[in-house]
Amino acid sequence: LSGQLVGIQISLHGNTRDIYFSYRKTPGKEAGVFAVFQDKHAPDSELIDMACHTPSQKDARMQPGWTYVDPSSQVVVVLEKMTEETAIIHVYKAPKDQALAAIRARGNFTDGTYKCPRTCTDSDLLVSNFDGCATLARRGYCPDGVIKMGGRKYLISKDLCPAACGECPDVLTGPTVLRGGCGDRNVKINGMSCPVIAAKGHCEASTNIGHAGR
Repeated sequence: LSGQLVGIQISLHGNTRDIYFSYRKTPGKEAGVFAVFQDKHAPDSELIDMACHTPSQKDARMQPGWTYVDPSSQVVVVLEKMTEETAIIHVYKAPKDQALAAIRARGNFTDGTYKCPRTCTDSDLLVSNFDGCATLARRGYCPDGVIKMGGRKYLISKDLCPAACGECPDVLTGPTVLRGGCGDRNVKINGMSCPVIAAKGHCEASTNIGHAGR
């Protein structure tokens, strides 16, 4: 590792958490550049899912050509090239107004939350109780199968197992913005709804289910 950069820390006053970018080879075929939110004053961290359309985090890494902008819109990160051993990324100060909007409009732009490139990834871990996506496909669950998790229904064919079910051409052609975009979740934190949390100034608080404002 002599002479090589093994990771990048982005620490900005506009963000409540630092961001770490690093190249990870250990995931095998899922190797790549991963980004993690790290609390500034606590050992809590959260993987940023750069491919936010799938429930799986197997595709959470950045891919060559993808562009990321931090939550405070101060820094742009572009993964320019990746090999089996190294990655080259370009980090620069985010431009203003129309120039920043043009970056966000790129087809390979990701904010890790609401807008990201589409991928075709099987969520084998989420369906491990059914022996994975290959088993579900082999048993004929692709056409009409539905699995409910966390109060939401997922189609086996297009949400959970698109690769095993042969649905990649369809799932890769959809919009890059998540359906519903940005919205409040129907949850209560310490007995408070989202509007109450915002009115009391708690949007930057960290909770056991994640960051209140994000």
